[in-house]
Amino acid sequence: MISTYCQSIFDQTPFMQTLGARLLKADAGECEIETDLNTVLTQHNGFAHAGVQAALGDHACGVATASLIDPSQTPLSIEFKINMLRPASGDKLLAKAKVLRCGKTIAVVECDIFSISNKGSVQTAKMMATISILKA
Repeated sequence: MISTYCQSIFDQTPFMQTLGARLLKADAGECEIETDLNTVLTQHNGFAHAGVQAALGDHACGVATASLIDPSQTPLSIEFKINMLRPASGDKLLAKAKVLRCGKTIAVVECDIFSISNKGSVQTAKMMATISILKA
């Protein structure tokens, strides 16, 4: 299920549209976002650009947080760390975020990023994010 609030956050983010991203899930502190992996999103070796993986992960963390807060509040990233585990290639990238702790003003969120192909999926990155919860 995707709340109207989470969908509106996603829809109001032009950069996600630029990446061709799709919101698949946003409920109970979890979020899944995917995009097709095409040559526009790759780096010089043909792998998914680290910035694309970071952007998907960051936004998934924010929307996962949004699924737990009131619409009078808004999530905003304070910081994140991402570890690239292996080169990402395939047909799609999928970011799966889960809120580990959501307080009144700060949430801590993890996100796993996967590349998906006809051979299956493989985790390509791991992100940890701190999200501020502000008044909208």
